[in-house]
Amino acid sequence: MDYDKLYKLAFDFKKTNLWNQVHESEIFAVKLSDGRIGYITITGEVGEVYMLSVYVGEDAVQGLLKMMFETPIFFSRFEQYEFMFIQNCLQCSFEDKQDIGSEEADIVKKYAKKHRIKISGKNAFPFFWKYAPYRIPGKIKSESDAEDLQEALLAALEIAKLLDNGDSKEKIGLKKVSKRTKKIIMLERNDDSYKISKTDFPKIKAPKYPVPKCENELAFTRLKTFENKIDLECEIVRRTEPFTENEDSDVAGFPVMLYAINAKSFFMLPVEPVLFYEDNPDKLLDCFINALAKFEICPTEITAVNKQTYEFFKPFGEKLGIKVEYSYEPSEAMEEYQLKMEEGLSEDDDFENSMTEEQLEQMNELLNGLLGVGQGKMSKEEFIDFMGGLGLSDKTMNAIEDVEEHNNRKKNLPDNVISLDSKRKKPKNDGADTAYVISVSVYKGCYRHIKMSGDSTLFDLHSAIIDAFDFDDDHLHVFFMDNKLWSWSNRYYDERADEPGDTTSDVTLEELNLFVGDQFKYVFDFGDEWVFQCKVLRKFNEPNVENQIIKVVGESPEQYPDEDEFWDEDEDF
Repeated sequence: MDYDKLYKLAFDFKKTNLWNQVHESEIFAVKLSDGRIGYITITGEVGEVYMLSVYVGEDAVQGLLKMMFETPIFFSRFEQYEFMFIQNCLQCSFEDKQDIGSEEADIVKKYAKKHRIKISGKNAFPFFWKYAPYRIPGKIKSESDAEDLQEALLAALEIAKLLDNGDSKEKIGLKKVSKRTKKIIMLERNDDSYKISKTDFPKIKAPKYPVPKCENELAFTRLKTFENKIDLECEIVRRTEPFTENEDSDVAGFPVMLYAINAKSFFMLPVEPVLFYEDNPDKLLDCFINALAKFEICPTEITAVNKQTYEFFKPFGEKLGIKVEYSYEPSEAMEEYQLKMEEGLSEDDDFENSMTEEQLEQMNELLNGLLGVGQGKMSKEEFIDFMGGLGLSDKTMNAIEDVEEHNNRKKNLPDNVISLDSKRKKPKNDGADTAYVISVSVYKGCYRHIKMSGDSTLFDLHSAIIDAFDFDDDHLHVFFMDNKLWSWSNRYYDERADEPGDTTSDVTLEELNLFVGDQFKYVFDFGDEWVFQCKVLRKFNEPNVENQIIKVVGESPEQYPDEDEFWDEDEDF
């Protein structure tokens, strides 16, 4: 493919420094020669990256709109990547030589030398990217994509010419867009000139989730014969590591993982990752059914923790005749697994997806023991020996022990039934090397995950909660560590309150000797009485932790709702 036209336009565009005049959110459109519309953004105002991006068609621009208007301040790592993975555009960017590789750099140098163009400084080498949803971005290779990018660059050069000739952005009609924007300017080429008109600015569309057809009748018939009946909590998550379908394939992308967990036993069903499941959702369903078959499990109910997963499993539930529910809040088991994956602390998927048939048989026996199927409950010694025999790492074994200890304290099971020593030990340090992840919920579907250092005080946690829910810190507060509202024991008041005992500024999280699964209540504003439910999701060793919000679900409630909303307009005062 001949890139000379693109290189000429790219170097001409770079000379304009248009990013110094046009903000990234000042989107304009170009009507392409075949009638399609390309939506153009110019990036470079900050001075770190310089690029032109064109999104061809309303479907392609959806990724940009969601990135601009739907991204909360705090997102999990997986959710942040998801927004990047859905980008669908063509891009002319300017890179450093080492970023594009010696071969590409030599091609650019050869063109520049031939046309007497001097290349110097940072971000001096043009590169032409193609971004497609859930695929690794790469160099433009088709003539049609190259032509679309050329037309976008020409439109940008026209904008630069108008501004250089003294026209203001207001006169041209170039404005920052928002959710309320209805029209933007559109350039349409007529011979050697451009006509500027207006076109509709696309709105964010409701997502269309991939749904399997569930046509494998034999597989569903077989599932119904399995005697191991368990409930499963499921979530479809995008992996952040690129994969190829096979060694010979040059098409790489970001696969999805299907988490399937039994919340009572913390059993994780090993489901193989699937690449490009949007094109073939039945492939992911087949992997899920194959995993069920290996353990001879027939689910009795499925709880989905996001809309995508719920829509995926609806036809499966109808076909199998089981209930599929949508829950805004994941279980403790799912939250722990999510946290481990987000923090890079989990080795489970590497282990599970490389299990031998013998190990799978052992895990099946373990599952039967945990759920009381067949031979009944396992003893503590049998449980530990079994898990050790599977070749798990020390880190995973420690996590299992934490989970089992919490389960048995919670269920008050006798020590001889899958029970580990639940006696707590006093902390040996000041908590500086210990970290906690605490879930704080104000109501169903609205919660925050907050990462805290062990040497943080309860007052620090109070401040983090107030920040997480966008409240003003203008009232007193109290923590009830026994999880009972207005309890007289094990409570810590704001030091400004006239109450006896230690205050929230006097005690650290480590001194409280918190354990995974512990729950407690936090009350803010004794008049309006905002009650927050807190739960320890994770405790681990990590020095010098910076307190931070790592997950946000649901919009924060208004601290002071407008009283006018509660007045009857016809009421006479």
